[in-house]
Amino acid sequence: MYKYLVGIAFVIFLVLLYFHFASPAWIKCYWISQSNFIEAGKNVYVSPLIPKKLIPVIQKKLKEATIRVKSFWGNKEAEPIIVFCANQNEFTYYGSQKNDVPALTHMTAMGAFIVVQLDGISVDILAHELTHAELLARLGWFVKSNEIPTWFDEGLALQLDFRYPFNTFERPSLQDYEDECRKYTVNLPITEYKTAQKFYGQGVSTHINYLFAGKEIRKWMHYHQEQKGLLWLISQLKKGKKFEIVYYANDKKTKN
Repeated sequence: MYKYLVGIAFVIFLVLLYFHFASPAWIKCYWISQSNFIEAGKNVYVSPLIPKKLIPVIQKKLKEATIRVKSFWGNKEAEPIIVFCANQNEFTYYGSQKNDVPALTHMTAMGAFIVVQLDGISVDILAHELTHAELLARLGWFVKSNEIPTWFDEGLALQLDFRYPFNTFERPSLQDYEDECRKYTVNLPITEYKTAQKFYGQGVSTHINYLFAGKEIRKWMHYHQEQKGLLWLISQLKKGKKFEIVYYANDKKTKN
């Protein structure tokens, strides 16, 4: 009996060891409430290594980003788990080996998990990631994964992220985007960048891809009654219609 219990304990230890080191990062985010991270709001967890004086700053930025999301969408449906990391080791553990991004969103069938580095504590970045989560919540994981091209996902997130290249405090206009895109000699077929590999692929100027994706979505929304058009597109996709058909339905002005 003793050997049997020892064997069971050893197996449990190995399973726990596996989940600690080899499990996907989003699973670690899912169980973040069982860690020593500080709960700083509903589904919001802050590393204990982050100075406590920064917690009110994080809460304020997150509140402002949430207001921006509600204004853009009409309301907020997503309830992502948000993890704020103090250093690259924590970000690698909960987020990704790719440490050159200020934040990222794990989009899973279990929901969205947003992981943020210290330099990601800004209204623009948080609103950007919350938009990814909102799209997932409204469409569901299956539709989001099978119908939404990367250029649309990122272009939509840029509608609430005013950093590059404008660095303004309000959503750039279609004219702003067109003026900025004219600075580049490339005629980028952004709607062909459907996969993450194509959009973020090595050897490409990813910042230009973001710019042209942002312009494409800004243009589409401009000619499709802004929020009303976006919500209509979401409703059609939820009914099982194909993205390519819905996005270009009755489209005369937005095609390149």
